[in-house]
Amino acid sequence: MLPSGFLIDVQALQTADVIRRTGGFGIIEKMAYAGLVVAVKKTKGESVDEKQKKMFRREALLWRQLYHNNVVRLYGILWPDQSEAPSLVLPWMEDGDIRAYIATRSPSLSEIYKWLLDIACGLYNLHQNEIIHADLRGKNVLVHVDSTGNRVAQITDFGLSRFLATDSAAAQIPSKQSKSEWPGNYHWLAPEVIRSDAHTHTKASDIWSYGWVCWEISTGMDPLEGVPHGKVLDELTKTPHYRATTAVEERLAGRKLPESLRPLMDVCWDRRPECRPDAGYVWRKLSPMP
Repeated sequence: MLPSGFLIDVQALQTADVIRRTGGFGIIEKMAYAGLVVAVKKTKGESVDEKQKKMFRREALLWRQLYHNNVVRLYGILWPDQSEAPSLVLPWMEDGDIRAYIATRSPSLSEIYKWLLDIACGLYNLHQNEIIHADLRGKNVLVHVDSTGNRVAQITDFGLSRFLATDSAAAQIPSKQSKSEWPGNYHWLAPEVIRSDAHTHTKASDIWSYGWVCWEISTGMDPLEGVPHGKVLDELTKTPHYRATTAVEERLAGRKLPESLRPLMDVCWDRRPECRPDAGYVWRKLSPMP
């Protein structure tokens, strides 16, 4: 069961503007709720079974308990018909996701490091609460304007999250998707996730994806642009860990990765999951950077 205050009455929502966005999660509508401007994220799919309901309730409750400046707040859920997929009620972010935000801008080095530090702090908070994101990428990082006017990066969309029952039983909820049906996050996945029949995500695979988030925010490019899904694993296993100094960098059109980021990205991309740093290390490593 969900707490009564967590279930939002559809009658309490009002349309703020005729604004809709589409994303991997589904349709996003801008609405008003209790004096707040909110985003209502309507999930894809028409029905859910009992197992999916139970999983969703658990994930939603865990998310709602998170209070961190770099994790998007979950206000509640909209679920008038529990035979259908629910909707999430979240803060509305006018600037959208960080990839959309930087697409028309040239962020400074200090801005890049500040946002990467924000994301590392948010990921550290998730991992401290035994939450694996499993779909960390630029489109799942939103730009929040705080009360002082500063822009803060916040992690969102734990729809594909995997929760750890124990330290040794990491993310044992298998994906139902075949490799041929995997969505657009394929290029962000760690090699061991691609190889695994169960598509098992861990904290270490989140760190691999974080390395690609560093790439995205620095270059404005997707990982391995132009490389088809079937060739991704081959590309990643050419060296002990993939380096951003390969031919991919030739397509940056003058944009260069900050030299100070390369060592951090290299350790995030270690092919051996047990050798990758934890999110706390990444956070501490970024803290003194300019």
